Amino acid sequence: MSNYGPAFPESSDDGCAPYRAIADYLNRAEYKLNCDEYKVMDAFSGMRSPEWSTPIVKDNQKASTIALNRCALRVDQLIKAYSDLSQEDYQLSLQAGCVTIEQLRATHKAISSHGHTMGNWYSEGDRRGGRNIAAYTISEGIRRLFRRLRLPLTWGVSESGLPSTPFGRAVEFSLGEFGIISDWRGPTKDAWKKQKKIEGRLMAFHLSRHRTLLEKK
Repeated sequence: MSNYGPAFPESSDDGCAPYRAIADYLNRAEYKLNCDEYKVMDAFSGMRSPEWSTPIVKDNQKASTIALNRCALRVDQLIKAYSDLSQEDYQLSLQAGCVTIEQLRATHKAISSHGHTMGNWYSEGDRRGGRNIAAYTISEGIRRLFRRLRLPLTWGVSESGLPSTPFGRAVEFSLGEFGIISDWRGPTKDAWKKQKKIEGRLMAFHLSRHRTLLEKK
C-alpha cells in the first residue's frame, strides 16, 4: 500500500515543533521580537501542510490515485459481469459466500470517491521544473510572517552562496526545522518577488487615490 501521509519526526509531538522553533529563532535573531508559535502558525493558516507536499509524498499521491482509479474501473467491470448472471446463478453465488451487487456498488462508490480526493490532493501545487512544493509553502509562510511582524523583506546571496538577508536566513532555517531537503534560493526569491508585486500594487493604488483627491480639490 502507498504511504502518502507525512513522516516528519520534527512534528511528531503536538505538531507545533517547527513553528515553535521558528518563533524562538526570530526572537534570537537580528530583531528583538516577542514572537510565539501561534503567530507563526497563524501566518501558515489556510495553506497546505508542508509535510503533505514534499516530492516523495506527491509521488505517493500520484501512485495512489492511479491505483484507486484502476481498482474502481475493475470493480465496475465486476458489477457488470455480476449483472449478466441469471437470478438463480446469482443466488447460488451468494449462498457460496460471494459479495452482493449492492456491496460491490458501495465498494465502487467508496473507492471512486477516495480516488477523486487523492487526485485533487496530487494536483494541488505547482510542480513545474521539479520544484519542491513544501519549500515554496514554507517560504510563503515566512513571507506572511515577516509582513505581519513588519520586518523588512529583502533578498540577497552572499559570495559563499548563503542567504545575506534576515528573510533568506529565516527561510533557510525554517526549511531545516520542517525537515525539507531543498535549496533555499528558489523559494526565497519567489516569495520576495511576490512581496514586491504586492507592494507595487499598493503603491499604485495609493498614488491613484492621491491623484483622485487632488482632482476633487
